Amino acid sequence: MIGVIITGHSKFPSGTLSALELISGAQDYVSAIDFEGAMSPTDLFDQLKETYLAFNKHCSNVVILCDIVGGTPFNQAAKLSVEYDNIDVFSGISLQALLEPMINKEQGISEFSRLLIESSKMGILHFNKEIS
Repeated sequence: MIGVIITGHSKFPSGTLSALELISGAQDYVSAIDFEGAMSPTDLFDQLKETYLAFNKHCSNVVILCDIVGGTPFNQAAKLSVEYDNIDVFSGISLQALLEPMINKEQGISEFSRLLIESSKMGILHFNKEIS
């Protein structure tokens, strides 16, 4: 089983999780941690670590999904991943990118990672009204 933590700026994580659950239903070992203006990087790190430790009791791997590379949520997730070998960190997440990997997260970390990257690449589309 893979645990998933979604983190990012403002309400992006909780909003993403809410939309994901609306489409695919509630899932075990999935959490959203919003990085709000009043929080310090240390506060965020502590929440990430607390959630990781809770998930680690039941999950072989924990994936931390971040909104943007280089932001505080990404930096704190990367810092935590250095402490624990079974954490993988990804950035640039979107609802489109999450749907297929989340539905198939029991297939293991390699397949989850592959599906996440593949779905991300295929998730950007320009609708050209002249062609349709």
